[in-house]
Amino acid sequence: MVLDGCRDRTIDAIRIVAEDRSNMVVLENEVNRGKGFSVRRGILESGGQFVLFSDADLSTPIEEIEKLLAFLQEGYDVPIASRGLSSSDVQVCQLL
Repeated sequence: MVLDGCRDRTIDAIRIVAEDRSNMVVLENEVNRGKGFSVRRGILESGGQFVLFSDADLSTPIEEIEKLLAFLQEGYDVPIASRGLSSSDVQVCQLL
């Protein structure tokens, strides 16, 4: 998990959650560096066989990972999900 220059108490909450998860690493950017920098940093510092990127608000349910894993098992390198595709099955509309 990468925290991008948080100035609130988010890090306190994350540390509590991370205590019980030996496989969870929390990275902190001292200052806000932006989403792209933070995503890149998290991916480059990951160590797993697969890397999943998701926004913290879980706007796409984490259960959708099964669909992405199926593509990885078929040999795709980088499956990408998007709610913006015409073939997307958006069941809860989110206003931007």
